[in-house]
Amino acid sequence: MKRLRLLAWPAAALGLAALLVLGIHYWTQVDTVWLEQRLAATVRAGGPYALRIDGGLRLSLLPAPSLQAERVVLAGLNGEAGAAPFLSAERVQVDVRLRPLLAGELHIAALALDGVRVDLRRRADGRLAVDGLAGTGATSPGTALSSLPYIERLELRDAHVAWRDEASGRQLRLAALTLSAGPLAPSARGALSARGRLDEAGTPLQLDLALQGNYACELAARRCALAPLALRAHGPAAGADATEFVLDVAKLTHDAARAETAVQAAALRFVGTRGARRVELDGDLAALVLTPAALRGEALDARLRLRDEGTRLDLRLMGEASGEPGAGDYRLSLRSGALAVTHPALRPTPLAVAFSGELALTQAWEGVAGRLQGRLDGRFDDSTLHLALTATRLSPPEVEVDLAIDRLDLDRLLSAAHAAPRSAASRFPVGGDIGGRGTWRIGELRTGALRFAAVQGEFRLRAGRFESLPRRSPR
Repeated sequence: MKRLRLLAWPAAALGLAALLVLGIHYWTQVDTVWLEQRLAATVRAGGPYALRIDGGLRLSLLPAPSLQAERVVLAGLNGEAGAAPFLSAERVQVDVRLRPLLAGELHIAALALDGVRVDLRRRADGRLAVDGLAGTGATSPGTALSSLPYIERLELRDAHVAWRDEASGRQLRLAALTLSAGPLAPSARGALSARGRLDEAGTPLQLDLALQGNYACELAARRCALAPLALRAHGPAAGADATEFVLDVAKLTHDAARAETAVQAAALRFVGTRGARRVELDGDLAALVLTPAALRGEALDARLRLRDEGTRLDLRLMGEASGEPGAGDYRLSLRSGALAVTHPALRPTPLAVAFSGELALTQAWEGVAGRLQGRLDGRFDDSTLHLALTATRLSPPEVEVDLAIDRLDLDRLLSAAHAAPRSAASRFPVGGDIGGRGTWRIGELRTGALRFAAVQGEFRLRAGRFESLPRRSPR
């Protein structure tokens, strides 16, 4: 009898476990509809959004709580997102830690999203197609973000983000995007990495991108920092057969509450090749602070190198940057600059010019237009020059130049084969995408035993050729 009572306890425990398993199974089969409705209501409470789960939900509690959703769609209730949903995912899976859940806390072990599609569009009037979808409730963004659960790992796989600008007709796409980040929490430090491919419809742009960094975020204060941050890109772009872009930032901080972005110790490198032409750009920046009203950049050091069939150009600029981003106005004050040019028409040693001055840029992104104005004062050999530059169009470049030189000795400047001044137009090959015109003036021009005073001329830049037409008066 005693032995039977001892056997009854395990049997009762097994029976209770079986009933519990059956109850859980029944609950997961029946209440997924209720759970889907609750999720949709929660999303709607956060703003004018509509959540739809076309593939249904699957809920599992053993061995650990897990939720799977197929074909998830998010759209705007007010129709601002357009006819198509602006965000969708083929599959969403959420894995939850059991022990914190039993204690009343939501601790997500992994959040994985597969096949995400995001459709962003800017209308012809400048408004985003998702304007008004940021929420209309009284809850502040910082309060909403601070209520997010702890997420150990976020995984984004095979995501595609499309951007269409109805004003300019540009269409950009970020495809095959993968992202891994974690942990994520209202206050957390973690690491992120991402890879993808950027292309633009109707252009040869096709860049492979890679991003890595460490982050520290305070979501309640709406402040995040990336330190360090590394971005790599390579592929055909900007009229080049191949490009390589590298950006390293020691620290990048964004404060949404103050609408301020700050950069510390940034280094950039760009290399582009097209046939025999090679362009290299290196830049270093000690600090940069950007707000909607102002931009301040300190200790800018930029170096440009151009190589093209016997022509070598090396340019270095050092100075400070400032601007008003809201108005699209930017300014570069040059403490010092240096230009060295090697060309078959010049003497064997490079032509070296030291200068200082100021450059101002007004950018109008909608029309891919802009205006660049500059004033430079410099010296080379025993000559002094003053240059006024205006680029009336930036893409493709169209420039207007006014150049004044006090005196110029051609014998010291040109090689023997080009020492004599020409009566006909002088032609040299330059970038085929650049167009322009301008005037030049020389107070005194020397060549051999000849002296010319107040020499003036014009130049034109068309179809990849530089054409200079002098008008001179012998003395």
